[in-house]
Amino acid sequence: MSNSPALYKFSYIHDIFNYATAVSWLLGYCSLFLKLHRDQNAAGLSLQTLFMLVLTELNHVLILIVMTAYFKVPLGIDFYICDCSTVLISLATFSYIIFSFYDSYEEEKDTFGLNVASCIFESIIGKTNKNDVLERKIHTLAKRFHWIVAYLISLLASIPLFLFRRSHLPMLLSFWECYIDMQLTFALVPQLYMFYNKKPRKVSSLLAHFVVFILLARILMLLYWATYPLFKYTSIPGRKLHITTEFLNIIILAHFMFYFIRAKLLGQRDIPLPI
Repeated sequence: MSNSPALYKFSYIHDIFNYATAVSWLLGYCSLFLKLHRDQNAAGLSLQTLFMLVLTELNHVLILIVMTAYFKVPLGIDFYICDCSTVLISLATFSYIIFSFYDSYEEEKDTFGLNVASCIFESIIGKTNKNDVLERKIHTLAKRFHWIVAYLISLLASIPLFLFRRSHLPMLLSFWECYIDMQLTFALVPQLYMFYNKKPRKVSSLLAHFVVFILLARILMLLYWATYPLFKYTSIPGRKLHITTEFLNIIILAHFMFYFIRAKLLGQRDIPLPI
């Protein structure tokens, strides 16, 4: 065919990107399981990040089901192998930590949401009006709402994406897709924040590999979406959206990746981060 994609005959190579993303995700969670088995504690893990990843994957599966029903197309085998498997892995890991290692969870260091919420409430009230009683009230209020901070940031960030994207999807479905992508983009921010919220700033090798494998999954998915027109006839409504958010995700994690690579080149087991 004259109008066939340039690499249509090699579309199986494109499918490898999708399956490799799921494998990278699996390897990331295998690193977490090995860390838990070796250390017998959840020290250094951000439950804010892990829970956000679970919700993101659940939302991703749900929106795929809704969109395939809307476009009247069947769910492919890759949906069950890649998407459903990542949900099960994420949920199993989070549940394992909650039921087996929650006592060792370092809540006092997993403070991304708490600190951001405190800053917001302080800016609303004003620094000139601060006193000890007010500071305690701000801290109590921030602690009450700290778990939803990352979701609110994702919600706010998804609004400009929704306004500027061009999509034939219904408004609610289009916004939902934007929100899921931004949720995944910011999911690892609480974990990165936790890395910097302790002294010495050293990340264990297995925990670092978890972040690196998630980053690798994002790179593979970026390649999947960027090369899609070279391999496939069909067009995906959210392709440019996915490219944008995957690229942003990679930028957020690139800083940590730099120190990971440097540590490995220097033969260091743990990953030292700058002060």
